[in-house]
Amino acid sequence: WDTLADAPSRRPYCANMSALTFTHTGYTGTLVCADPVTRSGLLTVLLTNRVYPKADDASEHRIHDARIRFNEAVLAALSGAEV
Repeated sequence: WDTLADAPSRRPYCANMSALTFTHTGYTGTLVCADPVTRSGLLTVLLTNRVYPKADDASEHRIHDARIRFNEAVLAALSGAEV
């Protein structure tokens, strides 16, 4: 587990959450962002398999973008905003 303060590189994944958010990423592309402040404790979980059929640089770039879009979409949906 990383906090956004300890691991600024994780910030883009959960950028729309508070600075107290803690995160965890997995090799297969999974992501957990837990924000104890926003909405009285928001937890987002993205389960993926970026390594099938092949783990390569392209899949790494795609999952990075997907993680960001996922959390943006979750918070937009909760706030009633358009994505």
